[in-house]
Amino acid sequence: MLLNRLWIGLFSIAMIMGLIKLIFLGDLVVFKDIVDALFSSAKGAFEIALYLTGALCLWMGIMQIGEKGGAVQLLTRAFAPLFSKIFPDIPKNHPAQGSIMMNFSANMLGLDNAATPLGLKAMNQLQEINEDKDTASNAQIMLQNRSRIYFPIRSFPANTIYNFFRLTYWTDSGFNQAKNKLIQ
Repeated sequence: MLLNRLWIGLFSIAMIMGLIKLIFLGDLVVFKDIVDALFSSAKGAFEIALYLTGALCLWMGIMQIGEKGGAVQLLTRAFAPLFSKIFPDIPKNHPAQGSIMMNFSANMLGLDNAATPLGLKAMNQLQEINEDKDTASNAQIMLQNRSRIYFPIRSFPANTIYNFFRLTYWTDSGFNQAKNKLIQ
């Protein structure tokens, strides 16, 4: 409801400003410019959505391969002592532990687009074992706040290696300039 009002407000402001430019400034092509900008922005939004959908499908597929290949179960068993302390309400070997592990892994790697659906899947699984369906369980609250509590700085963002090599070898960046000054 609020978002509808926001969009109506934005379009109304654009129309009012267009009328002001038309009446007071004599700009006869203002509405053509507004429509061109609207379609250009819509095209850009679609391209971004298409890119994000592709990236999401890629990472979800990789996570699905890891789940079916046994990597998720292996990681879940390795981190079971930690998870039993963080999430004591989750029964041992519950599928939610695997979903939480995949969500943590995606967040640690900096794959936000892949982490969101994994977190939603974990939340749904945690809701199934929640006794009070109207109130979030302790495990759900911990999962919701885990990025601020456990991962304030990502341990390994996916683009760290690329940025390191790009800054070190492919550009004359500040890092490279500092290295050259130390050598001289």
